[in-house]
Amino acid sequence: MSNCGTCSQVVANNTQHAHLQCSICKQLFHKKIACSFIKPSELRLVLSKISEWVCNQCMLDTFPFCNLDRCELLELFIPEIQYQTPKPSKKSKCGCCAKKVNKNVFVYCSFCKKFYHLYHFSLKKADFPLPKDWLCNSCSINELPFSSIADDNFLLTLNGFSDKNTELLSNLPTFSIKSLIDQLPGQKISTDEFLSNSIESKYFTPAQFLNEKFNKKSFSMIHLNIASLQKHIDELRSFLSLLNHPFDVICITETRLYEQKPLANISIDGYEFVHTPTKTQCGGAAIYIKTGIEYEIINNLTSSLENISESVFIEIKNERKKNLVIGCIYRHHTTVAEFLDTYLNNTLQNIIKSKKTCALLGDFNIDLIKYGECQMSDRFYDQLSSYGFRPLILQPTRVSANSSTLIDNIFINNHECFSKGGNLTCSISDHLMQFSQIDILDRSSKNCKICKKLAFFQQK
Repeated sequence: MSNCGTCSQVVANNTQHAHLQCSICKQLFHKKIACSFIKPSELRLVLSKISEWVCNQCMLDTFPFCNLDRCELLELFIPEIQYQTPKPSKKSKCGCCAKKVNKNVFVYCSFCKKFYHLYHFSLKKADFPLPKDWLCNSCSINELPFSSIADDNFLLTLNGFSDKNTELLSNLPTFSIKSLIDQLPGQKISTDEFLSNSIESKYFTPAQFLNEKFNKKSFSMIHLNIASLQKHIDELRSFLSLLNHPFDVICITETRLYEQKPLANISIDGYEFVHTPTKTQCGGAAIYIKTGIEYEIINNLTSSLENISESVFIEIKNERKKNLVIGCIYRHHTTVAEFLDTYLNNTLQNIIKSKKTCALLGDFNIDLIKYGECQMSDRFYDQLSSYGFRPLILQPTRVSANSSTLIDNIFINNHECFSKGGNLTCSISDHLMQFSQIDILDRSSKNCKICKKLAFFQQK
């Protein structure tokens, strides 16, 4: 008793013509087509011993091209031969739009084996005949090197980040909102109302920020509503480490730090820490100042008004130019009028009296996107601009499924400095991180086009 060389089942050899035997390997096979792969017309010749039979495996070993059809065999030896392109059936649909394809006007991808309408690839009849190995856009891209690598991962690799660091960065919650920009109501505002030609503000992914290679000698500052500093301090440290940029000041709002000592270690290597605690469940303002920067806390501007605002101000010493004042402000969800009348107006007056350059960073919970539509947004912006402040962040800073608002910002009362910054789309909390790099320490006189309201302030 022997086993079939194909199905491995027992072959009965006690009956005449019950099996086939390969003339080369002498292996037995059932004579059915599933095992012997022999046609009925050939089987009669083998059984009558007019011709010898060779099993499929021995045939492949002896004649490597025996299983190729005529077209495949011709393609091996005559590559330039033209074959007839497959035609779509009545049920064939376009690989792009899923609509039916006209059997007389179509294009066929040799890789994905799909039919397409000509207009998806801007093709015309004059472009035919196409190469037999024509590929659709998707298949063409997949043939390119690095096509499977995401843009951000590619940029991170170019900047020398290891797979471990790349994976750590990808674990931070990120989202892109560039696709929403053209639909946001704030884009309908005339650029003359908010913009001057000395502000550059846009969205950056962490990889794009690294690839931009910002000047590390220029003064730079960031702000983040962190929604509990103790809860997110590790994420903040990791994110700053990966950005690998020596920010001069890091402003944090909604720290949720109180009078008592924090339970967690909230220090960041290379920075000193000052803050104003909050008396409520939310709120609080803090500033990390890079070690080596000479500064002092401005006590008459630093304040805590229960359920209204918290702020902390510092003055950075500058031997060559005027000192720079940095303020970090958090506004609670109280009425805008109360915030302006009780806190902001007096603070701005004191800043103006000092005649020093000042940058205000914070979460003001007032949507500048609604400027021109909301009375409170108008009043807030008008009050700031009347004291010479202009916003450096021009896109929404908090984006959810139902809304997009510009409530976090960086304001400065210098009209000549150039600001390059925007929002980092990696969110540690439900707010984006704002940053700005300014040439405040080595300013050069530039003829800047100041927005209408700031021009009015200058004339005054």
